Amino acid sequence: MNTIIRFVDSKSGGMNSMIGGSNSKRRGMNKIIRFVDSKSRGISRTIR
Repeated sequence: MNTIIRFVDSKSGGMNSMIGGSNSKRRGMNKIIRFVDSKSRGISRTIR
């Protein structure tokens, strides 16, 4: 699922919010990915 979040976030940071809400229930890590992606999209690869 990380790949989807990264791909969507790359297109639109706001859209990540929708996926984040769903992922938030399963794993809070989505929050970190979103925050890091906001700062640097390349770093998101390391988290994955």
